[in-house]
Amino acid sequence: MRVLAKTKWINALVLHSPLNSSSVSLSLRLMARAPSPIAKKTAANNEFKGALGMIKLYAMQATRIRTQNAMNLSIRIILGFFSLLYSSLTLVMISLISLKVSIISKLIRVIINLKF
Repeated sequence: MRVLAKTKWINALVLHSPLNSSSVSLSLRLMARAPSPIAKKTAANNEFKGALGMIKLYAMQATRIRTQNAMNLSIRIILGFFSLLYSSLTLVMISLISLKVSIISKLIRVIINLKF
């Protein structure tokens, strides 16, 4: 991935952006294989923050460059929005699963307390 800006902050954003294949595969592996919902939620949060940073970075760059490169950056921004959507849906699903587990465990406790 080409880094267009020279500051350390923007370089770090690009290196850790969701479109970088190593960070995508790492976060996807963490989301898929994490042993607990907390680890999955952390991975999804990191992906969400990376997608936001990437969209901000490419939007800043798109305002400074010529028309020929603007199309490439707009495609990257669109991909960033898809990554943002994916990570936010993952966070919602993890929250729903956690809520379902807590409701079921409370229901089991109530049933056990009623029987004894």
